[in-house]
Amino acid sequence: MVRRLLTTTALVAVLALPAYAEPLAPEPAPAGTREEAAALRASLAAYVTQIPFEKGILTAEPDPAGQRVTFDTALFLKDYFGVEAKAAPMSFLVSPRADGDWNVFTNDPIRVSFDTKVGEQVQAFEYSQGEQAFKGIFAPSLFAYREVEGFVRDTVNIQNEAV
Repeated sequence: MVRRLLTTTALVAVLALPAYAEPLAPEPAPAGTREEAAALRASLAAYVTQIPFEKGILTAEPDPAGQRVTFDTALFLKDYFGVEAKAAPMSFLVSPRADGDWNVFTNDPIRVSFDTKVGEQVQAFEYSQGEQAFKGIFAPSLFAYREVEGFVRDTVNIQNEAV
């Protein structure tokens, strides 16, 4: 009985190895055009207004594998929360599907850090993800993802309180 259980467990583990070895990659898509980027920007502006585009917080540009939407978190934190921060922009590679949904992919690392003064004390915050990837199918009709997969490794959060 134990031997059968161990054999079954080993077989399942071996069969699952290729799934763990496959890296996440964007779905193949034709190169994006300026017209498609402008249409995507107009569609996104319906949800977030034109202000993030005008301030450079959000951009939509053609990419060899679809459209690249970039969110500049440092500008967002400064404009909306008044916090001077060092933050890496995060970009998403998006491409339309034949069924009207969108392929979405990102593998940009997330890094945010800032310092503030509280009285004479310095308060510092740092958050980073060394490696991460996200891949999904977004359905505009549902305003939700139909499929999602991803991973995050090496998450670090360092905080120094002024108090």
